Amino acid sequence: MGRLPDGRAVPAVLLSGHHEKVRQWRLERWRRRRIQLGRRRRLRRRRCGRRLVNKGNRLRRIVKHRWMDESDVRRALDEAVLQRIEQRVAASEKRHSGEIRVCVEAGLPWSYLWKRLTARDRAIMMFGKLRVWDTAANNGVLIYLLLAEHAIEIVADRGLNAYVNHEQWQSIVQGMREAFRVGRFEEGLNAAVDAVDALLTRHFPITEGAVNPNELPNPPVVL
Repeated sequence: MGRLPDGRAVPAVLLSGHHEKVRQWRLERWRRRRIQLGRRRRLRRRRCGRRLVNKGNRLRRIVKHRWMDESDVRRALDEAVLQRIEQRVAASEKRHSGEIRVCVEAGLPWSYLWKRLTARDRAIMMFGKLRVWDTAANNGVLIYLLLAEHAIEIVADRGLNAYVNHEQWQSIVQGMREAFRVGRFEEGLNAAVDAVDALLTRHFPITEGAVNPNELPNPPVVL
């Protein structure tokens, strides 16, 4: 039996000498190749479309974040609101030995957007930068609000995390997201402070005659 240039055996129909069968075989092969080529073209179009969508989404995210700045935070949370949040934190810390810090940021920095990092990534970084980890009982908690995405993140030190697992934190955060989604930022932050206050009061209550040393500043950080 003969061989094709690529090493495959010559189909028996081509050696049969039956012209009609050969014609039908060639027609069927041509039809199958057309189907395969069509599938490849559709797959390439879908891949190209997804790449364009991803690039478009990334560009929109970059513009949205870099368009916003500290003045947008000040409009959403004016000085009176920030003072009320500070007073709420201070009142909370009279009931437990923990430390609560609130940080509100307009948008992510360029480096985070370029690397496609999330609000959670930024919150973890700010937890370290603001030294929320640096408390005697390891019970500091950061409440982080990213205004550009209306995203809330809570990062707690290992002292409190020993009592509260990831699922419980997610349940607490999920209950606040509706307020942030519709722009009720003060309401959402108050709910976050109250939720953290309840956990710290339960697990790290102030003993009789003791005073919270107030290891971290109470005013919210605005970026």
